[in-house]
Amino acid sequence: MPILFRATAASLMFVLGFATTTAAQTTDLALRLRKFREDLAVAEKADPGPLTDAALDLLDHAGIDRHRFTPTDIAGIVVMLRFGADLRDEDLAGAMEFGESKDGLAVALPLQVLLVLRGRMDDAARLATRTLLAQVPQFSGS
Repeated sequence: MPILFRATAASLMFVLGFATTTAAQTTDLALRLRKFREDLAVAEKADPGPLTDAALDLLDHAGIDRHRFTPTDIAGIVVMLRFGADLRDEDLAGAMEFGESKDGLAVALPLQVLLVLRGRMDDAARLATRTLLAQVPQFSGS
């Protein structure tokens, strides 16, 4: 029986380690999403200044014509694209859930844009619908 005990203990440690890692990733994602929300708010209010080479590369790669937008809009788009560059596919469900929450309403539209840029049209539509319905008291239970 000692082998069975060791196998059970090893399995339990693996599962607990996985759960801890998943919880840490979820917490990390929530912190990144809140930072994203704050960065968007700063971009909206601050003087954007000149674009860096990295920002220009992001805009070019996304196919954004920066001459069609105000400097403030471009600053927000750059924030969105930077966040999107670090957002992993496995984090999308958690990001969408955050976007649907009252805490995440400020990032819901930028998340929808990122979903569209990734070709995830169904997820973008789902997020848009849930966000809109959450704003209507008769549907949200408020």
